[in-house]
Amino acid sequence: MNSGVGGFNDQRIQGCSPGWGSSTGNLGLRGAGPLTYLSPLDRQLISERVHYYGWACDERRSDLLADCFTEDASWSGSLMGEETVPAVHGRDAIVVWLSGFWDRQVDQRRHMMTSLSIDSQGPAHASAIASLLLMSAAASSIAIVLTSFYRFELTKDDGVWRISSLFEGFDVPF
Repeated sequence: MNSGVGGFNDQRIQGCSPGWGSSTGNLGLRGAGPLTYLSPLDRQLISERVHYYGWACDERRSDLLADCFTEDASWSGSLMGEETVPAVHGRDAIVVWLSGFWDRQVDQRRHMMTSLSIDSQGPAHASAIASLLLMSAAASSIAIVLTSFYRFELTKDDGVWRISSLFEGFDVPF
């Protein structure tokens, strides 16, 4: 095997090019700027909402998953920038779609969200990005299921931050 820099093969894995989220416009990284509207409490509550989404999925709690979204929320995605995951519209439809995978997943999933950054905000709206490492525990073994990134749009309604739009960029098929 021909090793490149750091012992890795120089050939790119077909379909999963480094930086595909930005190069396809799916990630939408923004430059640094002052975050003047959000209080430290709002920033913490946004972070908790993002992480709570993962906990609700991991614990298969459709009631808590529903509480993460606004009534008119949307969920969409992309597989490596090459295949669109069709959008799902409305809180109830999102919960049905996401929980529809649970019967086929006999393992314990854990959403390990990292690199959370709030990159735009206003008094009642914020955008955040995060990386996901999805782990699986089954039969005394642990495995990585996939990596992806999230772009969250959040809305503050009656003092509660909820996800109004969620985009997931999958680095591998799921």
